[in-house]
Amino acid sequence: MQLMRLLKYRPSYLLVLNLMMLGLLILLALLQYRWMGQVSQADRERRRAALMETAVRFCSDFDRELTRAYFHFGLDHHEIRELDFAHFKESVSPLYASRYSHWAASAPFPNIINGLFIVQRGLHDTPNLTRFNRVSSCFEDSGWPTDLREICELITRRFKRSAPYAAPGPSLSIPPVIESIPALVIPCAQRPIPRAQSSPSQTFRLQPGRDPLVAIVIVKLDRAYLSEEFLPALAKRHFFHNGHPEYDLVVVNRGLPNDVVYRSASGLSAESMHAVDAKLNFFGLQPDELSGIARDQTMPLGRSARLGHSLWRAAIPTMPNQWGPLSAASGREEFGYGDWEVLLKHRTGSLDAVVASAHRRNLTISFGILVLLGCSLALIMASVRRAQHLAQQQLDFVAGVSHELRTPLAVICSAGENLADGMINDARQFRKYGVLIRDEGRRLTTIVEQVLNFSGTQSGKVVYDLQRLNPIDLVERALEVCKPLLSQGGFQLERHFFPGSLSIVGDAMALGVCLQNLLRNAIQYAGENRWICVQVKAEMEKVPERVMISVADRGMGIDPKDLPHIFNPFYRGSTAVKAQIHGTGLGLSLVKRIVEGHGGQVQVSSKPGHGSLFTLWLPAVVPEPECKASNEGDSAEISMAAGKEDAGLQRERPKNVG
Repeated sequence: MQLMRLLKYRPSYLLVLNLMMLGLLILLALLQYRWMGQVSQADRERRRAALMETAVRFCSDFDRELTRAYFHFGLDHHEIRELDFAHFKESVSPLYASRYSHWAASAPFPNIINGLFIVQRGLHDTPNLTRFNRVSSCFEDSGWPTDLREICELITRRFKRSAPYAAPGPSLSIPPVIESIPALVIPCAQRPIPRAQSSPSQTFRLQPGRDPLVAIVIVKLDRAYLSEEFLPALAKRHFFHNGHPEYDLVVVNRGLPNDVVYRSASGLSAESMHAVDAKLNFFGLQPDELSGIARDQTMPLGRSARLGHSLWRAAIPTMPNQWGPLSAASGREEFGYGDWEVLLKHRTGSLDAVVASAHRRNLTISFGILVLLGCSLALIMASVRRAQHLAQQQLDFVAGVSHELRTPLAVICSAGENLADGMINDARQFRKYGVLIRDEGRRLTTIVEQVLNFSGTQSGKVVYDLQRLNPIDLVERALEVCKPLLSQGGFQLERHFFPGSLSIVGDAMALGVCLQNLLRNAIQYAGENRWICVQVKAEMEKVPERVMISVADRGMGIDPKDLPHIFNPFYRGSTAVKAQIHGTGLGLSLVKRIVEGHGGQVQVSSKPGHGSLFTLWLPAVVPEPECKASNEGDSAEISMAAGKEDAGLQRERPKNVG
C-alpha cells in the first residue's frame, strides 16, 4: 500500500524503480553470460574426459584379446619341463591341439588367429619353423612365409647372439607384438637353476653357457578379420548411440601413415581427421589384465591354480638383458603403446563445435528469457502508467460530471423553490422559469445519456438494432433534435445533401446520438463564428461504396498536440480547458466507438482559430430496385421542398436558423 501511494503521488519513484529493475536485468545477463561460459567449459572438459575414457576402454578391449591369446598359447616352465625335446613336435602337438580347440570354443573372437607357428633352434643356430595344422591337429615343418621374414631375421640374430661361442655383447630383444604383420611372439624358456639360498624370493642366475630359451611361439593374427569384424564390433559397442555412430573413427598404422586399418565411414582418412577430438595408441599387451584372464573360463583348466602369484613371470618369463622388465607392475604405460592409433572426431565437425553450438543455443534461450522478462517489465510499467493515467482521467471525469450535474440540478432546485414559495406571480416569469427548467433538464438528460452510452460501449455488450437507413433522413432527425440549440445560439446552417441510390445499415438511435454529439460539439466550440455546415455524400465510384457525413464549423479549432487524443475517454483539449467550456470528455469517444461498431471510421481535421471538420465514413448498401424508386421520390420531394437550383443537387442556401 505504501508503495502504491508513493507511485501515485511521486511518479519519480516509478522511474527509479524501473531503472533499478533494468539494472538488475543487465547484471543478471552479464552473470548469466559468465556462468554459461563456465558451464560450457566444464561441459567441454567432461565430454573430452568421457571420450578419452571410452577410447581407453576401446583400446583396452582390443589389447585384452591380444593378451588373452598371448597367455593362452604360451608355455610355462612346468609344461616345458614335461616335454620331450628329442621329439618336440610330437610331444607339443597334443597340448596345442587341446588348447586351440578350447580357444575356438570359448574365446569371444576366436577368428582373430590366422596361424600358429613354433620356432626351434636348429643346426648352426638357424631357426626351424613348424606350423600347426588345424585338420591334423599337429605341427608340420614349413618354410618361412613372406610376411614372417621380419621375425625370421630377428630370431636368427637372437639365436646367434645367445650361442655359447658368441662374442660378448648386449642381448637382442624381440618385441612381443609386431603390428606390421600383425603377430604375437611368445618366448618359451626353461626356468633358471637357482643357487643354494635360504630365501626363495631372491633373484635367480642362469647356468653358465646355457640359454633358457627353448622355443618361440608365433601367433599370426588375421588382419582382415580385425578390420572387418573385430574393430567394427568394438566401435559399435563403445561409440554408437541409439544405433547410430556419434563419432567418426579411423584406425591407422603409425609406421605407415597411408595404411588405414579401419574406418567407420567411407571416405575417411588420416588427412580428413586432422583436427581430432581424441587419439590413442594401442595394439599391445596388458600385464595387469592377466590375473583376470586367468580366472576366466577361457583359460585351460588347471593353469591358474598351478601358476599362482607368479602368473605373469611364468607366462612371459623375465630374462635380464633379453626381453626387458616384463612384470605386472609395468601396466599399460609400458605395454599399451603400439603402432596402431585410433583417431576420433565428432560427426558434426568437432567436439568443440558441439559444445559451442550448445553454448550458443543455451545463450539464445537464456537471453530470450531475459528479453521476455524485460519486455514483461516494460509492459507492466506501461500498464501501471496507463492505469495511473486512466485513474486520473476517471477522477477528472467524476469531478467534471459532478460539476456538470450540480449546475442544472442547482438551477432546477432554485427555480422550483421560487415557484413553491409563491415568489413568481407574473405569467411571463412563469414561462421563463418553465423554459429554464426545461433546458436544464435537457442538459441533465444529455449528460446522463452520455454516461450510460459510454458504460454500454465500454462493457462491450452493446447490441445494435440494425436496419436499412437513409443517411439524409438520419441527419435531418439529428438536426431536428438540435434545432432549439441552433435557434438559441443564432447559428447559420448550411446543408449539402447529395442524393444517391446508396443507403446504410445501422442502429438509428446510436447513429443519431453520434451525429447529435458532433452537432453539440460544433455548437459548443463555435465561438463567435456562428456557422455550421452539414454534408452528406455517397461515393459510388469506390469499392466498397461508402457514405460520407461531415460536420464543419468555424470555431476555435483543436490544438495539433490534442488531435491524437481527442477520441480518448475523459480527454479534454487544452483549448476547451482554457476557455472554461464545460464537458465530460465522452462525446467524441462515443462517436468513435459507435462508428467503428458499424464498420466505419471517423476522421478529423482542424486548425486553431479556423474551426474543425469531422467526417464519418459508413459502409453503404445498394438498395433493391423497388427501394430505389422510393428513394428517388423521396429525394425529389426533398429537392422540391428546398428549391433545388442545380440538377441532381439539393442545396439549401445559408439561412439563419433562429
